[in-house]
Amino acid sequence: MPGGKHTESPLCPRHSFAHGAGMFAVETTPAGIRVIIPTGELEPSQLDEVLSWLRLESVTRRSAMAESGKAQWWAANKSRFIQTGP
Repeated sequence: MPGGKHTESPLCPRHSFAHGAGMFAVETTPAGIRVIIPTGELEPSQLDEVLSWLRLESVTRRSAMAESGKAQWWAANKSRFIQTGP
């Protein structure tokens, strides 16, 4: 891949996949996951849709993790706020 050294990762091993007439390439780098889309492969509106989906996915996952953390905190601390029994 241009401009980066490839690092194998179980999270996202290096691979390419066909989309239309071109190829997308995905690789894991020390800084993160890189998706390379050839210039001209997507119309600007299509690229906006892909990026919007990625942003939504990120926000949704963070929200789910926050809710999970709240549920765990409540389970551990519920007895401090609600007395059970006589």
